[in-house]
Amino acid sequence: MTRETGRMSARVSDFESGRTGVHARVGGQRVGINRLLLLAAIAVLFAGTAFGAAQTEEEAFQEVEGTGNWEYTIDVSDREPGRYNILVRARDEAGNVALGGPYNVFVDPESDKPIASISYPQVNQAVGRRLFAVGTAQDDDQLGYVEVQINDTPPVIADGTEYWSALLTLDNLDDGPHLLRVRAFDENGTEGDVVETAFRLDTTKPLASATSHESGVLVSRRTTIEGTVDDANGIADLTLFTGETRTPLRLRGGRDEAPQFEFEIDPREMEDGAHVWWLESQDLTGAEGVTPFLFFVDTSPPELAVISPSEGDRVDAQLRFVGSVTDLVGVSSLSYELST
Repeated sequence: MTRETGRMSARVSDFESGRTGVHARVGGQRVGINRLLLLAAIAVLFAGTAFGAAQTEEEAFQEVEGTGNWEYTIDVSDREPGRYNILVRARDEAGNVALGGPYNVFVDPESDKPIASISYPQVNQAVGRRLFAVGTAQDDDQLGYVEVQINDTPPVIADGTEYWSALLTLDNLDDGPHLLRVRAFDENGTEGDVVETAFRLDTTKPLASATSHESGVLVSRRTTIEGTVDDANGIADLTLFTGETRTPLRLRGGRDEAPQFEFEIDPREMEDGAHVWWLESQDLTGAEGVTPFLFFVDTSPPELAVISPSEGDRVDAQLRFVGSVTDLVGVSSLSYELST
């Protein structure tokens, strides 16, 4: 920007007006909130400062050293947060005055804190026993290091600063939701705010189990099977697969208990013998589990045949019966009754 008065001109270069939280960019470099550096190339005496509403303009001007290339530092560490103006004034030996500015700058103590971000894992992402966390960090000063921690465990120092990474072992954690916390520090020890993201540790598959009947139950009439399905990351859905059809099962129960389900076996149109149905469950991370349920259908009575003696045969004092009994499910007992 150039202001001309008489024969003199004043130029202030590389200064950004109205930049929130950062006072200036000098030679392409960001300047933090505690000290402000202005550069110009003028062959006269300079004065420059920052002034607020409570000060008069003349009181705010401070003389700088140098008449050619010069620099001046303003300490704003004791300033209240808010907007300020920068005005540069030059005067030659004849009393001619040239002005540069005013430029708006904003004092924001929060802008001096380093900022960290997490690139992986994403929010609620499922991870295994080893978590390779990565992210970025930035600061107007030089970054010092980045701390990473899981839940409230002691933090560890990540590898790198602007682009950081940390390989974390999660063997001591239970499956379910957890928090990854990250905080950056600059070279002066100034710590940034903690950023965090939730992730889900998922090392086991969801498990469905029958509670009303054991696997291998004998079914001879319509029977309702009840059970529960459980996973530390929560259950998304449960499906019953009969080998021919898939039927979604309704889940019920309270927040602090394993979801409950039920399904019915109707053996009237089923063949006698062994059958296997499958309970297909999926948790909230997408992990799938399959639980088989074995049952035996038995709707037909055993078939009994007497081979000897035949009807009408004469017998002596010793009577021996020969016969057979069959059943697809199996025979549990055989008895007889002799009447006169």
